[in-house]
Amino acid sequence: EFTRIAFPYLLFISLTALQSAILNSLGRFFPGAAAPVMLNVTMILAILFLVPLTDNPGRALSWGVAAAGVVQFVWLTVSLWRAGMVLRLRLPKLTPDVRRLFRLGVPGVIAGGITQVNLTIGTMIASLQAGAVSWLYYADRIYQLPLAVIGIAIGIVLLPELSRRLRAEDAAGASWSQNRAVEFSMLLTVPAAAGAAVLAFDIIRVLFERGAFMRSDTEATALALVIYAAGLPAFVLIKVFQPAFFAREDTKTPLRFAAISIAVNIATSFALFQYFGFAGIATGTTLAAWVNAGQLGTRLYRRGEFAPDAQLLRRLPLTLLASVGMGAALWFGAEALAPFFENGLLVSIAALFALIAGGVLVYFLLCEVTGASRLRDLRRAFTRH
Repeated sequence: EFTRIAFPYLLFISLTALQSAILNSLGRFFPGAAAPVMLNVTMILAILFLVPLTDNPGRALSWGVAAAGVVQFVWLTVSLWRAGMVLRLRLPKLTPDVRRLFRLGVPGVIAGGITQVNLTIGTMIASLQAGAVSWLYYADRIYQLPLAVIGIAIGIVLLPELSRRLRAEDAAGASWSQNRAVEFSMLLTVPAAAGAAVLAFDIIRVLFERGAFMRSDTEATALALVIYAAGLPAFVLIKVFQPAFFAREDTKTPLRFAAISIAVNIATSFALFQYFGFAGIATGTTLAAWVNAGQLGTRLYRRGEFAPDAQLLRRLPLTLLASVGMGAALWFGAEALAPFFENGLLVSIAALFALIAGGVLVYFLLCEVTGASRLRDLRRAFTRH
């Protein structure tokens, strides 16, 4: 029933994706980035106003999803109109351009969704162990946040940037953009991974441990989050490297590497599940991500389409050093604030946010001291687009 209610969302989110792609190609990134906010607002309104009208909250939320698709579509339709672009319905024709679109697009779609494919495979295998699906799901919700904010966002901006430079035959500019994308993504991802690993137990405890979610569930979910955190830089690098292929209209190479990644995930998940249960599945997903990221980066390097420049080679180790320092600070901070995590929901939330804010402050202070990044570089990065 819920699937039937929410199914029209697929139509509108597909149109929304098309609209976002057009706006991104025009250098207008905000409307597409803000579209998910419309989803969240609509879902919140459904919780506030529809849930009291039904005996099943899931039904109300399903209607909220369906309505959110329409809201997002209208939001981007207005944004396109303001950009001077109006989309009209036309009868489909199998023109040479449409054939080319399918030839390039289908492999790219599969390759771009490899992380979700691997997670789905992991979920299927996890169903063999009681509770494993939930543990992996809750851990996935946490690490997907930095993946979406950093990896997907940078990939979206990078693709049109590389395409423009390559069409202008600016190979040096394309290489510079690729290097800065790797540098900036790792500047934010490595500390996010370190923080998620160090604070995994406290994050899960504060966010989820109530009702039927017991301490044993917190411990299992935290372990899964630690393992996923080890793969977070790889997940982000996939999103950063793939646009280099897509901008060159090569979607088959990422597809081949995605297929290898799926095979690695299935093999390792099944093998490790026999001995480590759900933790083996999380490990398989993480290993598959590193295999995929390594293949993409190696192929770009061998083609001469990506070579780490002096700035990237100098700053990556410093980023790692600053992240280790931040992780140590978080470790001692969590020990000091441990009593507050057992002192009610609001107090524990405040303690967690204070700990995260302190970690962010320590990290960027260490970046400034070590030279991993400078404040002026971050200002330029955030104001460039």
